[in-house]
Amino acid sequence: MDYTEDLERLKINDLNLLAACPASVGPGSNLAAPQLDRWIAVHDAIAEWYASDQPDEHAVPAIADRVLGRMDPVQRQIAETLFANYRMLMPKSRDEAVDLDPPWSTVYDTASNSSISVATQFGLRTPDEVTLIKLKTGRSRVSDDEKAVLIEGAADPAARFLEVLVADGTVDELELPHEERGAIIDRLFAIPDRNRTLERRGTRPGLHCFRCSRPAECGQYPRLDGEQVIRTERTVIMTKKWLAKLNLCERQAAWARLYGIPHDDVESDDESWGAAAGSTFHQAAAAALLPVRAHPRRDAHGDRSRVRRCRDDPVSAHLRRRQSQRLRRISSGAASRWADFAKNPYPKRGIGR
Repeated sequence: MDYTEDLERLKINDLNLLAACPASVGPGSNLAAPQLDRWIAVHDAIAEWYASDQPDEHAVPAIADRVLGRMDPVQRQIAETLFANYRMLMPKSRDEAVDLDPPWSTVYDTASNSSISVATQFGLRTPDEVTLIKLKTGRSRVSDDEKAVLIEGAADPAARFLEVLVADGTVDELELPHEERGAIIDRLFAIPDRNRTLERRGTRPGLHCFRCSRPAECGQYPRLDGEQVIRTERTVIMTKKWLAKLNLCERQAAWARLYGIPHDDVESDDESWGAAAGSTFHQAAAAALLPVRAHPRRDAHGDRSRVRRCRDDPVSAHLRRRQSQRLRRISSGAASRWADFAKNPYPKRGIGR
């Protein structure tokens, strides 16, 4: 089937955002993307592992140092755990040929001269079958929209697709009935035309704003001082929950929203033990490390009372001691890594870097 050179290449996330809000179209702001950064690091480590012909006891530490060595200790530990989970879930086999850049699945619409593509990260080929792997390092799953394009637009119709969730330690085969795939693809290709005929323009706020790169620019969430957000300014999306936690400890909100440090799931209104311990630590850390700030609803005396209570609490004191030890280890490690970097600032990169 022939297509002209001006084929419009569409993305599933962009199409669903367009269907939810027309203001999602356009350049976005400089949003923090810690989960994407972690995904790239884990993907690159796995790619080097597949490419290496050395035993794992030699290859894995070298790959971790080369690919993950520039990360801070906390982020590196998370990435190394995800890397180890993948090796456990998908062990190497001598009978498999590995494709580190498998062909994308693509579906086409001749009426609009457009296409939609979805990528897989690794291909495993044996004499009997071809397996294409979708790598997931967070909590999100492969959507039905992605499944429809992956299966319907596969370069090899006999290939099977696996979703490898390294955070959960699970592997699922991606399946979707043929009639559902066709209906989904038709809906996706119809979104641009339907949006052009809509009478209502402007913003339509909702949960989709958390998946959009333009909430700081679309006008729905203006700056409190009335100034315009500069596109290069680093921005972060906060929920009401995390805005409330900013008054307790800015570090806690930053760990979650700026650096993407995983936290315990809270399945009820009551915090889990781990979440409660984390909140206690951050309250103690804020009291010990941050200057006393007058809250708009409390006077400075009230703030100082809270600081004293946090410092006198035995759990807080223990957590402060543990954190102080950890900070010293981090500082020592950072100094060592900086010395190594000064000697060799631009090491050769491996596959995928």
